[in-house]
Amino acid sequence: MAEESPGLVPELDVSDLDRSLAVYLGVLGFSLRYARPEERFAYLTRGAVHLMLEEAEGPGRRFHQAPLERPFGRGMNLQIRVEDAAALHERARAAGLEIRLPLEARWYRRGAEETGNLQFLLADPDGYLLRFFSDLGSRPLAASSLQESAMSSPETTSETTPEATPGIAPESFPETSPEARVKRLKIRAWRRGIREMDLILGPFVEKEGAALSLRELDALEALMEVPDLTLYDWFNGRTAPRPPHDGPLFARIRAHMAAGGAEIPRG
Repeated sequence: MAEESPGLVPELDVSDLDRSLAVYLGVLGFSLRYARPEERFAYLTRGAVHLMLEEAEGPGRRFHQAPLERPFGRGMNLQIRVEDAAALHERARAAGLEIRLPLEARWYRRGAEETGNLQFLLADPDGYLLRFFSDLGSRPLAASSLQESAMSSPETTSETTPEATPGIAPESFPETSPEARVKRLKIRAWRRGIREMDLILGPFVEKEGAALSLRELDALEALMEVPDLTLYDWFNGRTAPRPPHDGPLFARIRAHMAAGGAEIPRG
């Protein structure tokens, strides 16, 4: 009995099939399921992922809405689940592929929880965007995020107040006050993409947050935007922090760690 294909299989027109196969088969871990060389067509798989490639100029029938111009596939990206996104990211970098988004840990809201992806984005030889990810699991959504979601919902009316969301207390200070900023930073510090960063930033903000100056709050908010794996290497001493993040706040967090505020393994 023939193996059943998924309900949706993208078919990508490429400018040079041999060049694309060298990348998809040689670097990205796909396998050739079958091919029709006379039509410049190949059917690829990678676990449960199925993908078709065909040379844009034929021979054979092609479905073109408009002339193809690089980058191909504008307006979309293909999300592809893999077992080890970090290893694939390193392999793609070593092969000189165009990395459009470096490896990051990213969490997405889904109802009352978040699901996490360890992911990166690259462009294939024709510019198609491929987003490879590994599953980081799920975690409950913090109460403050639930409140923000409810307040931004299209169904929210001018009469709706935070008290309308059961179990969530309204803010008692202005959104831009230092107190509000510290509260948001505590949530972000304890809900990083990897547990190691939770244990570095969480205790620091809990203990030192209320004593931070406005300039230090600015610096900490900027630091929170740095990808977790990059931060982890900085705090672990593997690489040096980049400006402007290498200032007094970074030194203060490192001092907090040295005083026993966080423990991380040395790699």
